[in-house]
Formats: sequence, structure tokens, C-alpha cells
Amino acid sequence: MDLNPRKVCTENCVFCQVGRTTELTLERKEWVPLSAVLAEYDRWVAAGNTTDYVTLSGSGEPTMHSKFGDVLRHVRATGRFRTALLSNGSLMWMPEVRREASEADVVKVTLSAWDEESFRRIHRPAPGLTFRRLLEGEQALREAFAGSLWVEVMLLAGFNDAPDQIRAIAERVASLRPDAVHMNT
Repeated sequence: MDLNPRKVCTENCVFCQVGRTTELTLERKEWVPLSAVLAEYDRWVAAGNTTDYVTLSGSGEPTMHSKFGDVLRHVRATGRFRTALLSNGSLMWMPEVRREASEADVVKVTLSAWDEESFRRIHRPAPGLTFRRLLEGEQALREAFAGSLWVEVMLLAGFNDAPDQIRAIAERVASLRPDAVHMNT
């Protein structure tokens, strides 16, 4: 499920498959009307569709939608599907975002940097977002989240693929005690 207009995000990652961020912001709001999202989901379910997971992701950071937790609760209330949240992890420093994210069965966050400089170079974050906030937010999510926490690491030639850089990333990832790590290139 896509909860953002194209391409509203907290980061402008060099590796993003959706392309350049057109609105780089930390603002949380109801980017797409909640009623429209839930109505579309209900139509999809009524049509007899099935899936392993209903996943919140899409054209930007899904936790920017101020009611993403309502979407997760609505899907879970049907009792038919597990839920997943694919997040860059950038807003997990906010207690309300962690609380809403905890409604998902699986949360997948990104951790492809090891310090502020690498974070800025790879993720090109919105003003006010720091590597420390990202890492501490993801660590706080792990402490509170009873579901499965997956971590995605994007390895990029010339950015974070040197052995010492990979070791530094691995140390940060280990601090999250993830249930799974997904390596991408």
C-alpha cells in the first residue's frame, strides 16, 4: 500500500528505485486520505484477493503518513493477512511512530551507513535528521517491538563496500538484534 504521493520522503537516497525525492521533509500528515486507502483495501479484499503480507511502502517513507497505524490496525482487524512495514527507519526516533509501527507483524528498516558522514552521503536526509537519531530510533523500536524486525543493508560500490565500512555497518546492525538481515547491492 502506497501512502505517499510520488516522491515525498525524509531522505533522497542515492540508490532509491523510485527516483529523486521531489519533497524532502520530516513533516507527518495525512498525505493520502485514510478513507480512500481503507476503501481501496476493502474493495480488494471483497474481490477475493489474497497475499502473504499487506505491506506499507511505496513512493516515499510510509511512516510520514500520520495515520499509517490506522491502516495497519484496519488490515489486522480483518484477520486475514499479516502486515509488514517497509521503512527507511528515519522517523523511529519519534515515540508515536514507534508505537504505530509496532502494530505491524514485520518491520523492515534500512541501515546502510555507519556514521554521520556516510549517512549524509548515501541517504541525503532532510534537515534535522541525523544518523544518531536514525540509529537510536531503530534501537528503541527493537526494545519495544515484539514482532519481527528485519534490517535491509544496501551495499553501494564506492560508498560503503570497503571491508572496514562493511564491518562498521555490521556492528551497527548487530546493535538492533534483528530477526533477519537482507543484503542488497
